[in-house]
Amino acid sequence: MMSWADTSGILTGQAGVSRLRGAPGSRRLPRVVIIALLQGRGAPLALIWLTLILALYLTVIELREQKPHWKWWGWWLSLVFLTHFIGYLALRGYVAWRRWHRARA
Repeated sequence: MMSWADTSGILTGQAGVSRLRGAPGSRRLPRVVIIALLQGRGAPLALIWLTLILALYLTVIELREQKPHWKWWGWWLSLVFLTHFIGYLALRGYVAWRRWHRARA
């Protein structure tokens, strides 16, 4: 397991600075950060999973009320799963837009 102390040298060291400037091997930095987040344990990882589950739950509640076609269910759940709360906020904006247009018609 990689600890935060191991990854901080990558982010602040000379190699990390050159990678951020677009030097060869610059694709490795995001991969290291993602691996460090996924291998983490404890409260931060639990908080990430909890907020994802909460976003998916709120999406299901919102979609139940709208009663869309099953393809829209899959699309919205996939969007929220992949983008987390940004996708849920997009769903809320879409629902507000539909309600506003429905009220005008």
